[in-house]
Amino acid sequence: MAKAKETRSSVLAASAQHQRVESMGSIMTFLAITGTWLGAAWLDPLGGMVQAVYNFREAWRLLMSAVNHLCDGSAGPEHVQSVRVQLDQLLDYMKERGEGPMFSWSQLAVIPNGPFMTAYITLTFPPHTALEQVLTIEAMIEKRLQAHIPMITQLRTKLNIRKPVE
Repeated sequence: MAKAKETRSSVLAASAQHQRVESMGSIMTFLAITGTWLGAAWLDPLGGMVQAVYNFREAWRLLMSAVNHLCDGSAGPEHVQSVRVQLDQLLDYMKERGEGPMFSWSQLAVIPNGPFMTAYITLTFPPHTALEQVLTIEAMIEKRLQAHIPMITQLRTKLNIRKPVE
């Protein structure tokens, strides 16, 4: 189940849950049959009902999780914070080295796409910044995000050329 959460895969979660349900079913079947052999015949139908309720509960939880995953409009705050940290670290690195034009970022959104995510960022550059420099910085941001947050597979940027960035 940990890998399913890590990769945000509903299919892996369903498979892991199926294994858990099967294991619980085996245990309940063993207890019901043993109880029946020992003279408690009522354990067989009770075991069946308990197993049906358990299966329904787990199936419902998995269904709701998959629906929420499919319909979610944004990633969790931990993913947005991870992107913020990477952007700030890249800016600090560039300031220390004096590389490229300084830029600022705003309007960050991280949107899930199945098991992956897309980051949407507005980048603001000073006037007279060459397009080649802008594209180089955009590529640096994309490379850094994908290296540190593998679930981010796409970067979408809106570029602004405004007053000088301080």
